[in-house]
Amino acid sequence: MAWADPANGGERIWYLPTGDGTAAAVSAAGSLQTLSRGVRLGPEHAPGRYVVHLVLARRALSRVEAVAPPAGDLLASSTVTVQVVQ
Repeated sequence: MAWADPANGGERIWYLPTGDGTAAAVSAAGSLQTLSRGVRLGPEHAPGRYVVHLVLARRALSRVEAVAPPAGDLLASSTVTVQVVQ
């Protein structure tokens, strides 16, 4: 799961799952992996700061669950700040 929240408030932007509900699958491995899909920043990203959230879970989560993963489902999470400029 991946999404961005505008740092100064505004509508959340979802990356994964995609609009059609497709989540990204990650195989179990002991080394660094790159997902088979990426995210393209489009016109929904006005210039400004965004807090990007990444969640890796044992199973596909709904968007509601991703924001607050159920106990035992969360494998890893990370948050980064991104600055979008024109």
